[in-house]
Parts: sequence; C-alpha cells; structure tokens
Amino acid sequence: MAAPILVLGIFGVLIWAFSGTSGKRENGETAPADAVENFHSLLLSGKWDEAEAMCGSGMDRYISSFREEWEMNMTKDSSVLEAAVRILREQGITVTGTSKGKDGKYFVDYTISAGEEAKEKTAELKRDGERWTIERIRDAKAR
Repeated sequence: MAAPILVLGIFGVLIWAFSGTSGKRENGETAPADAVENFHSLLLSGKWDEAEAMCGSGMDRYISSFREEWEMNMTKDSSVLEAAVRILREQGITVTGTSKGKDGKYFVDYTISAGEEAKEKTAELKRDGERWTIERIRDAKAR
C-alpha cells in the first residue's frame, strides 16, 4: 500500500522539480520545442552535465534543485524512483504552444504530466549560434 503512495509522491516531486523528442524541426534545425523536450529527457536520464550544457547561466539553480530531489529520492528507494521516471517518460511533456518574443527569444509552453499530476510551464529560449539555449523555466502563468 505504501509503494503506490510513494510513487505518487515522487511524481509530484519530479513534476515540481523540473515542473522523448517530437521530431519538430525548423528549416532542418532543432526547433525550440525539441530543445525543451530534449532538456527534460536529459534530466530524467540523470545526464546533468549534458542538460546544463543546453542552458544559460541562470539555469544552474534549476538543475541543481532537480538533481538534489533526484538524489534524495534515489537514496530512499531507487526502484520506486525508477518506476516514476519510466511513467513520466511515457506520459511526460506535451508542448502546448510556442511564440516568438520581440527580442528574438522564443517561449515554449508545455505541460509535464504523470497520471492526474500536471504542471504547466513556460521555457524561455534564445538562439546561440546553431542551437537553442534554455534561459529560464517558470510556471506558465508567470510570463
């Protein structure tokens, strides 16, 4: 009985903490929505350095917060965390919209969901040469 409750609790923590790839492309290059999906996929795989390489300097606290939650839950019960991550990967991220700001930045609105738990987020990205850099992630209503 405790394991299902723990899994739901970990879903909530993972969704809160960072609260697959769709194949969308812009002129043959990675689209901003793909960058957001790839970033979260790296986080769910525990690839901290690769996730950090996709971000601007303001995202270090976001990544370290997710990593701390991940590591804390991994020490409590790694099998439950792995099950939660598997379900998040399956239901995961749904991009609900993109828009371009006046200063050339892009905004990607998306929902992170697992079961009944869902969190709406907005990622702010800017073009850095050939790639998109994630500058900020916040609650969708906070834009």
